[in-house]
Amino acid sequence: METYRSTYEEPVYPFPEPCDWEIPANMMVVKPPIMDTCQAGKPRNRTRIPSQGEEPIVRRCSRRDSTTHNATTCPGLVPNKQKRLEKLVRHQVVTQKEKGKGQKGLKRR
Repeated sequence: METYRSTYEEPVYPFPEPCDWEIPANMMVVKPPIMDTCQAGKPRNRTRIPSQGEEPIVRRCSRRDSTTHNATTCPGLVPNKQKRLEKLVRHQVVTQKEKGKGQKGLKRR
């Protein structure tokens, strides 16, 4: 309580309005630092010290057996997606043919 009283022994005056401030002529303008946007969440610890006898894990692509990437980031087409794409193209061709047949059938009547 004594500290609180000693803090406010002298009068405390409020700041004047910003338009009333006295700004020196030779004062430099300081801009805020450039803030790069960072991703949310806790950062990964990339500087982990490996245990004694621990060897680095070599990750491989299960499709091409390459160590430059893994199966998720494989630049080649996934066989299942390729089959689906071929099936979709075949389905579109069949539906277009059926549409053509249906229109001819309507014209005959």
